[in-house]
Amino acid sequence: MPSRATHGTDCQYTAEQLQILQTASEFAYQIWESRTVSCQTFLRSYPLDQTLTRQQIDDLIQDYTLDDNYQLADEVKVMSGLRHLRTLLMMRWIWQDALQLIALEQLTDELSEFADGCISFAKDYTYQHLIKQYGEPTFINAKGNVQIDDMAIMAMGKLGAHELNLSSDIDLIFVHQARGVTSGDKSKGTRSIDNKRFMTRLGQGIIKLLDQKTADGFVFRVDMRLRPWGDGSDLAIHLSALQKYFSQHGRAWERFAWLKARVVGQLEQPFYDEIQALIKPFVFRYYVDYSAFSALREMKSLIQNQVAQREDLDNIKLGAGGIRDIEFIVQAFQLIYGGRHPQLQVKSCLQAMQVLHKLEYLERTTYQELQAAYRFLRRLEHAIQAINDQQTQRLPHDRSGSITWQLPLGLTIGTHC
Repeated sequence: MPSRATHGTDCQYTAEQLQILQTASEFAYQIWESRTVSCQTFLRSYPLDQTLTRQQIDDLIQDYTLDDNYQLADEVKVMSGLRHLRTLLMMRWIWQDALQLIALEQLTDELSEFADGCISFAKDYTYQHLIKQYGEPTFINAKGNVQIDDMAIMAMGKLGAHELNLSSDIDLIFVHQARGVTSGDKSKGTRSIDNKRFMTRLGQGIIKLLDQKTADGFVFRVDMRLRPWGDGSDLAIHLSALQKYFSQHGRAWERFAWLKARVVGQLEQPFYDEIQALIKPFVFRYYVDYSAFSALREMKSLIQNQVAQREDLDNIKLGAGGIRDIEFIVQAFQLIYGGRHPQLQVKSCLQAMQVLHKLEYLERTTYQELQAAYRFLRRLEHAIQAINDQQTQRLPHDRSGSITWQLPLGLTIGTHC
């Protein structure tokens, strides 16, 4: 499907640039080889040397989900369109990264904005189909009035921090406002169901549109395991149940998880404020949180034991000194001192490091080394995942078992397991 932007940029690429793409990613190069015309058309509208705005991303999502009559397509065509768009964007992002035309923060931001756009689209698309069957979900508010129930989609992990990887899954939690029933009316061809069932079906529809693998691939792998009680629990939780969970069952590791929690899309202000009023006191304590020290020690010990058991010498995320270790250092400071210093209540690891340095919790040398290591490992993570569009943090091996890999962007890894 043609995109709405037409810049008329020359879309001829040199043999060297194509070689860099092939070296960096067999996955992306195969996209180019199999869809050269559509790739050239796409890159003519969105050249490699330019960045994407959120508006452009939203426009693309709209374009690729329309039918031949420029109306919103049926589910099959919508799923195909989103997957086709994702394929083209992945080819573009991988090529930009390999050619060093895009900064780390810009790449992760565009990936996260695309995820946000797809999630918001999937929510609206599924919601409109559901209310045709069941009416709108409603509940009785504190003033005794009937109110429309809404569902907040919480982005967790790297998506919550706008730090998404090239082949990341997206961690989500669904939270709606209250128990109630839908406004279904059999005389109008709709039937009433409780809000729990409605929100469950809404969540299932979102996951299907994004996660289900078809002949065209997938958009994002969706992981729901961070929700309260994990697998086997309700797909969506209402506010009062979430409040009870935080106060009675919330664990230390969940404070780390909810530190990065962010609402995707727009919510009515009262609902948004209620969610923030639950999350903030659960994650951050007003005074220096000395009670967290023992829990942090236990978590660190558990992480070290897992690394030793798995012998993760080639894992740049989970291995000793990897991405998770750096994030653990930063987030531990945030949990302990975030209540005292609101400026530490940020999602981004790099931004939090900068604040910790300004507050003198990290010495200058330590800060510089940590942020340089984090940037290096995140770029390396992108390069590893770009090879075959796989969610992995393990370094490639040759036949002898050696890790020896020359990246097109000038990074060299050489060690032996």
